Amino acid sequence: MTMTTPPVTPRQRDDHFFLAAQRWLARNDVRLVLLTCHGEVGAPLGTKRQPAVEVPGCVRDLPLHRFVDLSLAGVRDVALTPCSCCTPEDLATVVEQWRAALGTLLRFVITETTPVRAWSWSLSPTRVPVERRGLLGLRTAEQAWPTHAPEADDHARLLTSLRAAGVTSLAQQAPGVALLASGCTACGVCVAACPHDALTLTLAGDQTSLLQAPDACRGEQQCVALCPVTALSVSGPLPWSDVLEAAPRVLATLSMAVCQRCQARFPADSGSTWCEPCRLRRNDPFGSHLPPAAIALLRARGHESR
Repeated sequence: MTMTTPPVTPRQRDDHFFLAAQRWLARNDVRLVLLTCHGEVGAPLGTKRQPAVEVPGCVRDLPLHRFVDLSLAGVRDVALTPCSCCTPEDLATVVEQWRAALGTLLRFVITETTPVRAWSWSLSPTRVPVERRGLLGLRTAEQAWPTHAPEADDHARLLTSLRAAGVTSLAQQAPGVALLASGCTACGVCVAACPHDALTLTLAGDQTSLLQAPDACRGEQQCVALCPVTALSVSGPLPWSDVLEAAPRVLATLSMAVCQRCQARFPADSGSTWCEPCRLRRNDPFGSHLPPAAIALLRARGHESR
């Protein structure tokens, strides 16, 4: 039986390159790197102590977790050059966004391009320097690097990088929101509504709890909008400490009863032995309803209606 290896995705190739680059930068005690687009004409010259790193795609599209990984490798200063796909004005705008998000984690500077010569220290997806020990198959003691799952989005990757780097907070606000629950019925609509599985219902004995995962929340608030009893509200943004710790937040805990008819669990504080759907079917087995005007007319004529 022939085993087929799944094709490598572009994102996996990028991850492999950046991990190799991080290891090389850390081993050579690099403090400043020059970032440029891969294959860009007029790429900046680099030295072994200040190498150029050619990133796949455009430098302005680099996600934040790549910069956190650079800081973990020991880099403190990042120089960038405008390219054919990114004007100086565009680059200045995105650099300001990075500064606002990362604070003092890294220092950014925009430089002019310089002519290319035959050889310079440049790390690219097609050319990553390898240490001699690596060529000989000898292991080199090094720190643990963050491992990013191929399917993880940029926010999940950022959290992985921040935890690996020991960073406890960022200058920018975390995307997640702190939810509050009042009058929750444990119906599960909010759990199904969240596209990131940030909400779960857990059962423990006769109690059901609604939990929020701070690291999974993206602040989209579909749970708040779709709650049928408007039980959820937002108290503010989640602090980075809660997001990075990832301890579940208990939003509500309800004592549950079991419906005598369908055996479904429902909040016991209603005082009924029937769940709400079964109670409605019992009171209105045919599901037919008169218009309010007709009900008022019947009552005016002395007829009682339920």
